[in-house]
Amino acid sequence: MIHTRLRQVLRHPTGYYQSKISVDRTGDGRYKIHDQRIIYGPWLEGTGSRNSPVTRFPGYFTFRRTKALLDRQAPQIARELLARYRSRGLL
Repeated sequence: MIHTRLRQVLRHPTGYYQSKISVDRTGDGRYKIHDQRIIYGPWLEGTGSRNSPVTRFPGYFTFRRTKALLDRQAPQIARELLARYRSRGLL
């Protein structure tokens, strides 16, 4: 979902930033999606010190928007996965 959003908003993508987005598992079993702390990542997201009002660029809000969308879709995704596991006799 993040890659899809970045393809929509980036004006001159080089592929470098997108290649640095990864998913890692944390110690408590959760997953973390991040940009490997790319120096201009906060600027692209809109949380950097050089964003609006310092400059006119407010940021793309890619990670925050995608998280909100994923949170809304999570129950449906979980139902579909559970149905798939049940149909295979894995639950």
